[in-house]
Amino acid sequence: MSYFINEIERCVVNGKTGEILRPSCYDDLILYHKYILGQQGEKEASNLLKRVVEGEKVMTNMINFIKG
Repeated sequence: MSYFINEIERCVVNGKTGEILRPSCYDDLILYHKYILGQQGEKEASNLLKRVVEGEKVMTNMINFIKG
């Protein structure tokens, strides 16, 4: 897994570079990450975190999608 969550530091970590990101939506993101991990596996869960590190607002996008 290239990207992972460090629950102690409450951040997303790039496993290759050690770069960290502390997203403001961490509490919601960790729940969504666990859901994706359980439903789709490690590859998709890591891809979710990669998108966050790249600046995509995945939680905002999800909420906007639900609102229609």
